[in-house]
Amino acid sequence: MKEHPADIHVVGAGFVGLSFAVAAARDGFRVALLDQKPAPRVPDSPSANVIAVNPASADFLAEIDVWHRIRSDFRAPYQRMVVLDGTGTGAIEFDAEEAGLPVLGHIVDQRMLIAALAEAAAETPGLTMAWETEATVSPGRCHCSSEPMVHTAGFGKAWGSAR
Repeated sequence: MKEHPADIHVVGAGFVGLSFAVAAARDGFRVALLDQKPAPRVPDSPSANVIAVNPASADFLAEIDVWHRIRSDFRAPYQRMVVLDGTGTGAIEFDAEEAGLPVLGHIVDQRMLIAALAEAAAETPGLTMAWETEATVSPGRCHCSSEPMVHTAGFGKAWGSAR
């Protein structure tokens, strides 16, 4: 069983977990990031698995040294969006020009975003990553083994469930 001492343990390396881990480490915390998946790799080509990133989120990703890592062929700005309800009887439109913005956001390939975040994480001092790792977490300590993953809150209470 391997222990990962840190100020903050992040279990799960999706875009929220990775973003938080990088930001916290850049703010001076010792962070251990654990995920049961293998480390992500930069994809060869874009996919249909995308996410809309608003300008504030793009600014945050730039602040944590990630945005420039997302290749331009894996992100596309959008200026207009129309959202339809499920019955086709209603719609709402958003327009960058009407809002006085250059863009409403960017459509970003999620695999590329995760790979860019993982690359930034690997270069961030104070951030330790453990890929292909299941974890039992308690306040201030993280034990990694083949046991089911348990997420714990700051007071040691389980907020998730074991698999």
